[in-house]
Amino acid sequence: MRKLLAATAVLLTVTTAAHAEVYPYICKTTDERGNTQMYTAKLDLDRNTITWHGKVFRKLKQIDGCKANYRATASDGSTAEFCAATQGVADLTVNGVKFECNIIHD
Repeated sequence: MRKLLAATAVLLTVTTAAHAEVYPYICKTTDERGNTQMYTAKLDLDRNTITWHGKVFRKLKQIDGCKANYRATASDGSTAEFCAATQGVADLTVNGVKFECNIIHD
């Protein structure tokens, strides 16, 4: 019985550790000519970060507002805010500029 309980505990630990809370999104941007471009953003709840255009915003905190709303700050002081209103759809605001995003499903 002890072996069964130990095996179950190990299995739960491995399974829980393998489940990362990382949410990849594709976000729509428009350049100065009006051309639409798509870029990826990543909300990583395990590392407490938002990544946008290769820039990592750290010290992720959940804030009030949307269904799920997070704000993080980069080393240069710039901010990013992720506001998920419905499942799979979110707004990413970086230094006051808002982008429409959709979750990327595996």
